[in-house]
Amino acid sequence: MDVGCPKSCGMTVPKHEMSKHNGVVKLRELVMQQRQEVLKMKEALAGQQQRMSYYCRKLEMLQHYITGLTYTNSVVGNIGDQLDRYSLTQWRNGLRLAHITNCASIISTPDIFLHMRIRDGLGASNCPWHFITKIAERCNEDRWPEGLANLENRRENHQSLVLYVLRSLPITMTAKSCVVMLGCDNRHMPENLRPGIGMAIIFDEAMA
Repeated sequence: MDVGCPKSCGMTVPKHEMSKHNGVVKLRELVMQQRQEVLKMKEALAGQQQRMSYYCRKLEMLQHYITGLTYTNSVVGNIGDQLDRYSLTQWRNGLRLAHITNCASIISTPDIFLHMRIRDGLGASNCPWHFITKIAERCNEDRWPEGLANLENRRENHQSLVLYVLRSLPITMTAKSCVVMLGCDNRHMPENLRPGIGMAIIFDEAMA
């Protein structure tokens, strides 16, 4: 019959072995065993991440190749569009949703330092490489849709801004926040507020 350890180690052992039971030693063995299991899981996860990165690079190379063929073959072009949508969807699903809390804190003309932080953040988040430049270059209001292109228009469309689906983009070396606004997330928006393939917005405060 198994009984609980009277020394409160939390373990149960056969009653006839209780006199030889050392809770500290058993717990240490259990901790070591679990530590080894955690290490094995980390190694397996690292291996999976390496394989995922390898296949992502292969996919991006294929997309680059297909892009070159798109101009001469409409069928290949359709395949390229499907791959683009797939890779963009896979990336965006890994980004946390965000919400605009203060439109007045939008930095509509970020300097080169913030521009580079956006580009670095896109790369670090595994954004498909052929989208990094397209999104990073659209971080300035002169590249935004008409409804966001200046302060007056943003104020006029203030009520509509909360309808955007935004994704938080972690950026380093700055206390500011950044979001990406993707076209595939915002097809419900009016034409003058749609972000095209995607754009980035820097805020001078933390996002919700």
